[in-house]
Amino acid sequence: MSIIISIVPIVLGTLAATSAAATATTMVVTDTDKQKNNQGIIELSTNIRSENLLRETLEKMGARNIQVNPKLLGGEIDNFHIAFVRKEDQTFNIRFVGNVAQEEAVNFKNDLIAEYSNVVQNYVYETLKRKAEEKGLELTKEVLQADKSIVLTYNVN
Repeated sequence: MSIIISIVPIVLGTLAATSAAATATTMVVTDTDKQKNNQGIIELSTNIRSENLLRETLEKMGARNIQVNPKLLGGEIDNFHIAFVRKEDQTFNIRFVGNVAQEEAVNFKNDLIAEYSNVVQNYVYETLKRKAEEKGLELTKEVLQADKSIVLTYNVN
């Protein structure tokens, strides 16, 4: 008897929705606030929950000076400073500080979500393989599909 496990990247089917949602959930600081601190702030919501996987994603994307505290994770990437603020529902919002265009922020968010999805998929893949091995399952087939999903087939004794 065999078990087939398919690991599907979560980014499939979500990028279009993410882009639309990002535009709808964007919050820009008012002109009065911009004059106070002389910086613009754009904040976009995400479904990102794992601080460790987010940090790994940022490192893969080339972020510098990554700093972490209980409610905030921040760093510098490309030509702007970003901070990830944990909300009450335990997801992170991306906060862009400085001279960042709305379109540039949304594009970065989409790139981040795509890379985060790859990191999550790899984490799930490695965890499944390790736990299956611990349970004595024998991997008989591993196939990378065109849509980047991974199909693992295990032999059950």
